[in-house]
Amino acid sequence: MAHEKNRPFIVRTAHGDIKVLGTAFNLTAYNSSSSKVTLINGSIQLTNKNKTTKQLIPGQKAEFDGSDMRVSQANIEKETAWQQGYFYFEHDKIQDIMEQLARWYDIKVIYQGQITKKTFGGSISRSVSLAEALELIKRGAGVEFVIDQKTVTVKNKN
Repeated sequence: MAHEKNRPFIVRTAHGDIKVLGTAFNLTAYNSSSSKVTLINGSIQLTNKNKTTKQLIPGQKAEFDGSDMRVSQANIEKETAWQQGYFYFEHDKIQDIMEQLARWYDIKVIYQGQITKKTFGGSISRSVSLAEALELIKRGAGVEFVIDQKTVTVKNKN
């Protein structure tokens, strides 16, 4: 499909609209509480439910929840890692890591007891099995995983 500058397209989310003005971008809208869009190149214009409009420049991301929009610098490698076939973690809590794994491996995650608030970094190929991914994560995370069919329980390592 060829880009037509005079006919931009609009991506509508539950939290606002993204007007695409000839670009490459990454949109994350998995949950109902917020959306995130990262601009790789080109230009996009965001409008939230309050009709507040912001235009992003390449390398920026906007997180918005319908009424509020926060623009900051993005880590492009992290935001587009899924396109290259891997998970990329940088200062992520175990809950954020497990949320990504839950979507990818179609599992339910439950937490048992007090879970560490530490953050972690690294990358894991999306082609590894769930068991392999969890083994890599538990080495540095100070947690244990119990797999029971489609449910993974996360608990502190004692």
